[in-house]
Amino acid sequence: MNSFQPDNKSPKQNASSKNKQATANNNIQPKNIFTKNNLLAQAKEYWLQYLSIMSRSFQLLTRESQEMLIKRVCQTVTLGLTSVALVFVYSFIPELIRIFLVPVAALFAWWLGSNLVTSVVLDRFDKYLNKEG
Repeated sequence: MNSFQPDNKSPKQNASSKNKQATANNNIQPKNIFTKNNLLAQAKEYWLQYLSIMSRSFQLLTRESQEMLIKRVCQTVTLGLTSVALVFVYSFIPELIRIFLVPVAALFAWWLGSNLVTSVVLDRFDKYLNKEG
């Protein structure tokens, strides 16, 4: 069985029907689903879902786990800020001092993040942490 069926129209009729079809297709404007407002709305929705998941996950942790997570974040932030500060002044420091300054600064940043910054952040976020029990 042959599925091809020849068109009984003349070549002129065929061409004119194709032109009408092309003109009709040109009048149809495609929907642009990637408009600026649509992307911003989707991004906002995804961000809110992400925050909801993170909040829910944080609330499911025990008090000790919450404190440990906050401590690690504080250590990471202080070490990162110290690294950025060192990058700005590193080239101005004599070579002999650099050898001692970088490890001392890293240890000081770790200590600062572990003790001072963590205690301040835990005091400020105490109302959001799970109660001990």
